Amino acid sequence: MKKTEIVSIIIPTWNNPEYLIPCLKSLFEHRVGENLFKVYVIDNGDRSMVKDYLPKELLSQITLIEAGKNLGWEGGLKLGLTKVPKEVEFVMFLNDDTYIPFASRYWLHKMLQWFRFPLVSAVGPTTNVVMGLQNIFMSMNISSASVQLLIGFCVLLRKSALEKVGGIDDTLPGGDDFDLSIRLTDAGYKLILDKSVFIFHHGFKTGIRTKGDSNVNGGWNSFEMQQKVNTALITKHGFKRWQEFMLSMNKVRTSVIDPVKDKEGILIRKLTLHGKVYELGSGGQLTIPEAIGVDFYPKGEMIDTINTVSVAEIVADVSKELPFKDADVLIARHILEHMTNPLSTLIHWYNALNIGGQLIIAVPDEDLAMTIPMNIEHKHAYTKLFLASLLEIIGFKNIVLEDPKNGVSFIIRGVKSE
Repeated sequence: MKKTEIVSIIIPTWNNPEYLIPCLKSLFEHRVGENLFKVYVIDNGDRSMVKDYLPKELLSQITLIEAGKNLGWEGGLKLGLTKVPKEVEFVMFLNDDTYIPFASRYWLHKMLQWFRFPLVSAVGPTTNVVMGLQNIFMSMNISSASVQLLIGFCVLLRKSALEKVGGIDDTLPGGDDFDLSIRLTDAGYKLILDKSVFIFHHGFKTGIRTKGDSNVNGGWNSFEMQQKVNTALITKHGFKRWQEFMLSMNKVRTSVIDPVKDKEGILIRKLTLHGKVYELGSGGQLTIPEAIGVDFYPKGEMIDTINTVSVAEIVADVSKELPFKDADVLIARHILEHMTNPLSTLIHWYNALNIGGQLIIAVPDEDLAMTIPMNIEHKHAYTKLFLASLLEIIGFKNIVLEDPKNGVSFIIRGVKSE
């Protein structure tokens, strides 16, 4: 049976082959992972023009939905959402005049990682043609931020959050992204701007063709259009909320997205740990201050992937035989999901422990979320039962499961008995 995609990408279009074709090509050229996404093209043309101009190799890779008339952007999205499988967790709204450059080939994986935080409802990238904080020319000395507004040219959404706040409002004369941002934040959700992701956007191509440019009365982005949108938003949300939103939409809510704090670390530090403690894949910070860090990067060297300096006293590949056999405690937080051969890795960790030594592992919980898309380097997914079974096979006893209550991961402990 064919698997359901992780992300459903909805692209409304209206007689726009010049931009739709390269947009689709860039999507499929940078597809990393089977069943990662499926593309739903909503043909808003009066007749099935997409079938006429789209190359067969592209047509075979999309789901084409013919509206039979121009439903507009909002109407196209609404129609597309009715065709998305119920079990799909994430949907993306994407303009047909966008393009994924090679430098952003991991764009979707990066955006998906944010959904490990339960309160995150939407993630957006930066681009060259857009208003507000998502514009690459806006000066921000941070790589990500919680924001008040995400523009709809490219936005990845948690479908359950979208449904909870009422979906797409196609009665508005525009400003659907403003409206949705207000509704999501008012419901307590976070909107994330990921500045490490860049999507090229030609901008305004369909709007100008259908309405004229800003110099035309009622044209795209004209004064008349802006007034009409603002009036609709005020009518729907009230003047006070609209004014508050307009004043805050270009402000960062917080530069650190950490709704769960380090609940794993807090829980591990509460355990009674005796003897010699090693932390595998220690990176730039130790969970237990007295632990001995073990990492591929030597102490003092910059780890580019996490933009921090290594604290490791021992340099080693933690997937292979470790250069010590005297561990009373081994801590491995978010390491095992990166291992190509987890069984072999766990055996090496077992052999590094003293008799009676304790292994403490933290991994993303597959029962809470689809954990492979969280990080492009994830190779395996774990449930509590599966990982407990692996530890038993290797010989660990007294296996205990802990819930840090962070909505992301679980902790498992096992003892080497012989």
